[in-house]
Amino acid sequence: SWTGRATADLPPLWARAIDRALPSVDELQAVTAAAVASIPLPEVSVRRASVLRGLALAAGVAAAALLVGGLAFAWPVGWLVAGPLLAGGLAGGLLGVARSVREAEGRMRATAYEREVREALTATAVRVLAAPARAVLERHDRVGRALASALRPSTDRGSAPISPT
Repeated sequence: SWTGRATADLPPLWARAIDRALPSVDELQAVTAAAVASIPLPEVSVRRASVLRGLALAAGVAAAALLVGGLAFAWPVGWLVAGPLLAGGLAGGLLGVARSVREAEGRMRATAYEREVREALTATAVRVLAAPARAVLERHDRVGRALASALRPSTDRGSAPISPT
């Protein structure tokens, strides 16, 4: 675990200080769940795709109307087939484009959502895990430097180095 690596070279007293500074598993679950919940889910509906599906429906209705009208008015076979085929082809093309638009927009929204969730989780991890551990480690470092400085012979405190003669 990362806490094991962070405390591996510390004296037990300082390792326990880091353990006390960190949240419990339940607290960690709560803050990470809150971080994820703080990011709104992306919209499911894609307006451009809905408009294209509506146009495809209209083209499909037009194809049906052309077919019924052609049969009712005894249009020549060429007109009877061409009109509905063109309108039906337009409807199919519009449906294909609508699907592509919806999929592309979905991928973009999913990527943005994932990025926002990762940023929220990273900020949470830094705030509740890294920052408290870093504070203890910095305190350990300051104490270690102060002790080293206090134990080092110094001419500033009026003591002279011992002469070998």
